[in-house]
Amino acid sequence: MSLDSQPLVSLPLPPATLSSLAKAGYETVDDLLSSTVADLAKELHVPNDTAQKIFALVEKRNERVPLSQPVSVLASKATGRVVSTTCAPLDHILGGGISRAHILELSGPPGTVKEDMAIGIVKAFSDLNERTIFVGRFDMQCLPSLLVINSISFPFHSASSLSRQTRNSLLDRIKQALTKACAAHNLTVVTTTQMATKFVGLDGLPANFDAAGSRGVMLPQLGPSYLPDRRTTRVVVAPSSQTSGSVFPSFSDRP
Repeated sequence: MSLDSQPLVSLPLPPATLSSLAKAGYETVDDLLSSTVADLAKELHVPNDTAQKIFALVEKRNERVPLSQPVSVLASKATGRVVSTTCAPLDHILGGGISRAHILELSGPPGTVKEDMAIGIVKAFSDLNERTIFVGRFDMQCLPSLLVINSISFPFHSASSLSRQTRNSLLDRIKQALTKACAAHNLTVVTTTQMATKFVGLDGLPANFDAAGSRGVMLPQLGPSYLPDRRTTRVVVAPSSQTSGSVFPSFSDRP
């Protein structure tokens, strides 16, 4: 991987700038350097002097980085604790990207692009020459940087015979495992989960169909009990058409 193909997310640019560059289609140093200051200013909707500063920073970085140093090492040093998800709206919610050693839950009804968003995060880590593990492959010799768990809610939904006590125990074991992995190995985790209709009362607490003022709302199928505290961001992906939609934080904080 040449330096010119180095991902822009590996450079010490402000998160807002990285998000704007990604939205405009700039992914690598080569993409940016093949443009002009005027074109960049127009595409990012910024003054020419701002665009010039971006170019100057990238060019300065190009001059200072020794070509003999592995790109994975350079990327690790430059990115710090945040990696772009390659999805500008999601990066905006996360403050620039997914934080290392943290957990991101993506939930949404069938047909949303939550899996595509997870794949975008995998691509971002791949561009940094970092490894990803998918559940089901535990024979890797080198520790990964990213763990993706797709449809983590499915086993609990299909196993209807689980008692509430057993279900809660399993969710707690997942929480402990994720907490340990993130803390001990600096592992970043992305999970995807389905949505479910749940009834809540006027006070926001779980209710039943007959309760006065209760209403049905779409919430992540699993509550937050399997997610480590202070390390998790929950995001809902909501479609508005076949080609567009929205992402927003999930404010559901009850099991």
